[in-house]
Amino acid sequence: MINIIKSSIENNKELLKNAKTKKEKNYICQKLIELEKELENEMLKQDKETNKILLEKLGQLKTERNYIELQNDYMGVKKISREIRKLQAEINERKAGIKFLSFQQIKSIIRSIRKFSKNPTRDELIIQLGFYLGLRVSEIRDLKISDIDFLDYKVQCRRKKNSLTNIIDVPVDTIKLLTKYKNENERSYTDYVFSSSKSNTITPQGINGMFKKYGLMAGIPKEYLHFHILKHSRGVYLAESGIYTTQEIQRILGHKEIKSTLVYTAFSKAQNEAISNKLKNDKNIF
Repeated sequence: MINIIKSSIENNKELLKNAKTKKEKNYICQKLIELEKELENEMLKQDKETNKILLEKLGQLKTERNYIELQNDYMGVKKISREIRKLQAEINERKAGIKFLSFQQIKSIIRSIRKFSKNPTRDELIIQLGFYLGLRVSEIRDLKISDIDFLDYKVQCRRKKNSLTNIIDVPVDTIKLLTKYKNENERSYTDYVFSSSKSNTITPQGINGMFKKYGLMAGIPKEYLHFHILKHSRGVYLAESGIYTTQEIQRILGHKEIKSTLVYTAFSKAQNEAISNKLKNDKNIF
């Protein structure tokens, strides 16, 4: 069903390109809005089914661990316990909903960096790129000078964890800051963008430590200070803007599956307001 709806959306987008009259364009746009909503509903149904499958899998793993414990297999117990913890964390996150930082909170972290950091340009860039590109900590670490188009303000994002590599536009001011940092830190021995004082590349632990340090200085609660929250914050920011469709946000964040994007868009304030406005303008048919 989901693939059928996606195919229908693409077909209508092509029809929209070739539409000649205003009436025809309005009709296709309305159809696209209906299809987008239908797709979201189908994905939410699939998400509920996914939760059910995860809980069943958790029960199976716990039963399997009990069996392994009876055999005194210490390494086996350790391995399956890691799987259980990981799965339990995913289930808990789904129940709790997505955590994110507001744009003002991110700006407050950057202000702390500008005031207290010994390497303010580097640390601010890490935050800006983590947010604008929606990169994980390991993807920031692996970012290379050759991935950046300084003339066209684009960055190639080599994403991991089954995500899709893509090219994203970034603000001009961010590219200017990157250019400044590059000129101040010319290194012939490495192509990596970011380095520490002790090695060629900065470590994920170093990035997380920096983020936590200046986040605490900015008064951000400790439980919000993990680097991946910048990707969540970007997703929420894009959804709340009301400008981007779910598919466009999926493309920007490099999500392979659209269900990963729905956590940001399904109940965003902007989309709820758009629905409300449409209902207010609905004509009485009786």
